[in-house]
Formats: sequence, C-alpha cells, structure tokens
Amino acid sequence: MFRSVLLLGLIAGLIVAALTLLVTTVGNPTQPALFLLVIKYVTIAVVVFLFFFGIKSLSVRMRRGIIYVPPGIVVGFGIVALASLIYSMSWEVYYYSTDYQFAREVSQNLVQRAQLEGATAVEIATLMERNAKIVEAFANPFLRIAMAFLQMFVIGAVVSIVGAMLIRNPQFLANQRNHKNES
Repeated sequence: MFRSVLLLGLIAGLIVAALTLLVTTVGNPTQPALFLLVIKYVTIAVVVFLFFFGIKSLSVRMRRGIIYVPPGIVVGFGIVALASLIYSMSWEVYYYSTDYQFAREVSQNLVQRAQLEGATAVEIATLMERNAKIVEAFANPFLRIAMAFLQMFVIGAVVSIVGAMLIRNPQFLANQRNHKNES
C-alpha cells in the first residue's frame, strides 16, 4: 500500500506541477487572471480525480473492491499530501527562477490592466494597497509554501473523504466483468 501511495502521489504531484508551471511560464500576463486561475484549478481537479481512482484501484487490488473508510482516507491523504508537497516545492523553484519577483510582476500587471480598463484613481490606489499586502505575504517563504500546499491539499482531502465513503460500496464504479461474474 505504501508503494502505491508513493507512486500515485509522485505521478499526481508531477502532473499538476508540470501543467501548472507550464501555464504560468507560457501564459500571457495580459490574459485575464481568472483565465489562468481556471486553468490552474482545472488541472488540480483532474489530478484530484486521480486520487479518487487511486483509492478505487487499491480497493480492487486489496479487498476485491471493498475498502473501509479509514484506510481509504489514509490512502487518499497520503497521495494528496505527497502531491501537494511536490506542487508547493515546484512553486518555490519557479518563484526562485523569477528572482522572487513573481508576486510583484503579477501585481504590476493587475494595476496596468485596471488602468487600461479605465479604473478610477481611488480604485487603482485600493488595488495597489491590496497588492502590496500580497507581495509582502509572498516574501515569507513559510507562508508561500503553506499557501501552495493548501491550495491542492484541501481539495484533495475532501475528494479523499468522499471517495473513501463512495468506494466502500463494491458496486460503485464496478466494471462490467464483475457484474457478469456475479450474475
């Protein structure tokens, strides 16, 4: 079980780190921030479903399709914790590669976009004040790593709990061969 958790966690972490960093490095800073966030969270959602199917495949191999809730949650949390750790470390590598200017550049892009969209001076000042707090928060490496880790871990933890509860039923996502053998 440990080997499966390690393998699935590594695969999930590498996939989400690679796709997220690809979107971040190739992405156009003039693109709306919402577009980049949607791409990022869709990527995380896809990988989270890998956790779900990882739990299902382990249940099939371990107990003929039955897995009890506590072991399912442990498996899911193990996979998501490792994947989240890889994801947060990849963000640290990326942040280092931008000479720790990522937050400042994003802040500047948001201000420029607001100016182009005709925001008032008060709106721009408010945006700059809010962005300054975010840039300051990004200066703290522990906060940066924790924020990146929790982005993925919270979603994965919920999916792990729900997945473990659903998968305890051996009929849930059972393949057709199993249904024919039972008849």
